Amino acid sequence: RDATLGQAMASRQGMDIDPYDLALPSKPVSLQLVMERSLTAAERVDYEKWDAEGLLDRARSLKTLHLEWSGIGEIAMLDAFEAAEVLYLQYNRIERIEGLDCMPRLQFLALQGNRIEKVENLLCLATLECLDLSRNQIDVLDDHELPETLNMLNLAGNQCASLTGYRDRLLDRLPNLVFLDGVELALDRSHDDMEDLIAKADAAEHQRAVFAPSS
Repeated sequence: RDATLGQAMASRQGMDIDPYDLALPSKPVSLQLVMERSLTAAERVDYEKWDAEGLLDRARSLKTLHLEWSGIGEIAMLDAFEAAEVLYLQYNRIERIEGLDCMPRLQFLALQGNRIEKVENLLCLATLECLDLSRNQIDVLDDHELPETLNMLNLAGNQCASLTGYRDRLLDRLPNLVFLDGVELALDRSHDDMEDLIAKADAAEHQRAVFAPSS
């Protein structure tokens, strides 16, 4: 899983936007931006030849969206991507989790390295399994804002991860959790429970070849 995120980080080649440069203006999300970052190399060749209907049809069928290292300040304008299962938004300038209720099939959400202060607006994601919010600015965590479907959660690098009772609260809240902050929770679950949860996580990983960035 770490290798998968590493591949996504590598896909920033050619992207010169520094998410921590406060002097630079934030970039809005647009259909063009999502498509240019998310289409395969072969599709990008024909991208400008598509008419509006063809463009929207392809947008509606995309499973993986790449918007990492894009200078984005707000999660918005994603309504056309209703089939998306994987969304890379790491290392942007996002301050608030919002605008995701149009993506009911989302299973993987990468938001690390942003400016988020509060966990919110995630309960609409009824199939979310993997959530990375590491290296944000979350001091207080409302665990009731986390979908119970999560089996991988990363909040490392936030103040909330160092608070007393943090781990226990999440174990109580998230019955399917297998990995927390990059650490497997085998010691905190019964043997039978862990075998079942790891099997589910491995099955999900096997099906998610789309995690790899487009090339």
